[in-house]
Amino acid sequence: MALLQKRLDARLESLGLQGCERLGEERCSIPMGLGLPIHGQALVPFGAAAAMVHPASGYSIAHVLRKAEPVAAALTEPLSAGDAELAVAAANAALWPRSDRTAWELYAFGLETLIRMHSEEIGKFFDAFFRLPEDAWGGFLEGTLGPRELGVVMARLFRSLPASVQWHLFRTGVSAGAAPLARTVLQPGTT
Repeated sequence: MALLQKRLDARLESLGLQGCERLGEERCSIPMGLGLPIHGQALVPFGAAAAMVHPASGYSIAHVLRKAEPVAAALTEPLSAGDAELAVAAANAALWPRSDRTAWELYAFGLETLIRMHSEEIGKFFDAFFRLPEDAWGGFLEGTLGPRELGVVMARLFRSLPASVQWHLFRTGVSAGAAPLARTVLQPGTT
């Protein structure tokens, strides 16, 4: 927290805001990089407990709100029939269908690759990322892209990067296990 405070103070100073009154301070920890819920578990996690925090952006509210209705709908019929076990299975399937699991693996892989970059490479990466069409980078940050759409955005971004950043991503991807990930993503039925 001390390092974050120091960075905040430096940023405020660079913006000429160091003398402004602070009305309060919020400290929070956003759990990123959690594993997805296990298939067949006997409960229905939701929110951060269900790894619904976007692996790359840390956003979760929109994802949680998008999933609330389908999960509730999946629970309703089995519960009204008195079948709690089927209700849990249906809700878990609605929460994390295969396509969403695959996309989340891609987002997490992207994060793992990104955090291994140097600050100069990260700057070049984000310059290229935000030059993509807004629906591409917006869909990425919102977590609304399916596996194929996400793959297209990632490939388009990769092609637009300087060669030095491409090389870093390639090296990092190989060492981080891109081949097993590619096999997972390319399996039939991932959309």
